[in-house]
Amino acid sequence: RQGVAGLAPLHDRIRFMKQGRYASLRQAQLDLVPFDADRLRKVAVRLRELFPCTDRARLNDLVDDPFIKALVADVTTGFKGDVGVVPRQFLREFVLNVLDLTEQEADFVPATSYKFRVPPPEKLKPEEQRAISGAPTGIADDDDGGLVPQEDIW
Repeated sequence: RQGVAGLAPLHDRIRFMKQGRYASLRQAQLDLVPFDADRLRKVAVRLRELFPCTDRARLNDLVDDPFIKALVADVTTGFKGDVGVVPRQFLREFVLNVLDLTEQEADFVPATSYKFRVPPPEKLKPEEQRAISGAPTGIADDDDGGLVPQEDIW
């Protein structure tokens, strides 16, 4: 037995104790629960609420819940959903590159900087909605003389 466990009086003072899934917050060691995507999203939402800004409505509009969810999904994709290794990097990215820039730069829109987010359908023009759905747009292209390119199928 080496380390603290070898020194019984010290070990008795600082050992970690848990009753089922509960641990006292007054003991010398804390129970650090690993992050998951949902917990990381909740922390980001809380950071957005606490972030000091001059225009709260603009911040909440540009850094909305769907954006935060997409950012969390994008960050955790490379780690196959294991968020335990990325909270520090995610939080640094979120505060410095999303919240700070949204507050400091009047023309910064996080949704356009991060390519993973598609604007909600209610904010799209009718022709954009038709294009996303695959319906014909009804717009003729005059540059090619009305010709429609055709694909050869073998």
